[in-house]
Amino acid sequence: MCCLSGRAGHPSPRLVSRIVGDIMFLLSQEDSALLKELCNNHRVPHEVVLELLQTEGDLDGMGRRHGLYERIGEILERAVKTEG
Repeated sequence: MCCLSGRAGHPSPRLVSRIVGDIMFLLSQEDSALLKELCNNHRVPHEVVLELLQTEGDLDGMGRRHGLYERIGEILERAVKTEG
């Protein structure tokens, strides 16, 4: 979903930087547009999805993802409180 460099001989795709709280998440313009469309279609806040993706990415590659479900729960709880 996220592209940071182009293929050999091809220019790097233009990146869109989004800041959610203190999180900076890089997506290609195409991916960003698709994510926004999907979020709008399913009435899910775009910022919440970005934060969930960032959280998963932070723990990617770890043998054991201790605390992942707690972090996801905290994100979702904050989202519900701000909507309500």
